[in-house]
Amino acid sequence: MVPLPGHPSPGEGATRPAGRRSGLRGSELLSTDDTSDQTSQGNAPGAGPAPGWYADPQGSVRWWDGIAWTAHVGGSSWQASGPGVAAPRPDYSNQPWSHDPASDRSMGLVANLLAMLGGLIGTGIFYAVTKERSQFVRHHAAEALNFTITLTIVSFALPLGVMALLMGGTFVFGRGVAFGGFFALFPLTMAIGLVALVLPIMAMVAANRGEWYRYPMIFRFVKGPLDLETTERG
Repeated sequence: MVPLPGHPSPGEGATRPAGRRSGLRGSELLSTDDTSDQTSQGNAPGAGPAPGWYADPQGSVRWWDGIAWTAHVGGSSWQASGPGVAAPRPDYSNQPWSHDPASDRSMGLVANLLAMLGGLIGTGIFYAVTKERSQFVRHHAAEALNFTITLTIVSFALPLGVMALLMGGTFVFGRGVAFGGFFALFPLTMAIGLVALVLPIMAMVAANRGEWYRYPMIFRFVKGPLDLETTERG
């Protein structure tokens, strides 16, 4: 068997089962030289080469367990392993969903809950921990983090901007402008609080439905899967 070019051979340095043909791919992995060889080596009929990472019929790097292909697909966290080593956890970082879509939806919901309750620190930690689970989870974690970043900036910048305008207006037009400006600042603060409550709830509902919700009018400093696709196409 020939492993994927550019990767170390699974079980490098170990003895391969005798009588196996090299260069096999796909369904040919199950072929053997002869029945007498299987008997002499003590291998069960249909047993293939040693477990390891090989190119499957579709050209993907997939874990061969010695008998059949498994669901473990190699990706950014791929590591070589030899015979007798248990297959690593599947890499779904480049897949829309992991092996458990229901759990992905729940994690997307939690990401947006943290946007409402956990603030910048909570969403930042959640993004760092879960971004490799699946693209769906990374999308909602990135959206929640970007929302809290935007909300933090607006929460500081908007009052400061209004206060600067009020001070300038007071200097030019007198104290009456400052008194009226206070009542203008109050509804703006209430509007920010309402947005911070409503949008995460909408995102949580969408995540629970399996929808790829995007917060409107936010800075996207952290790129999610949809942002990366747009950049590549552009």
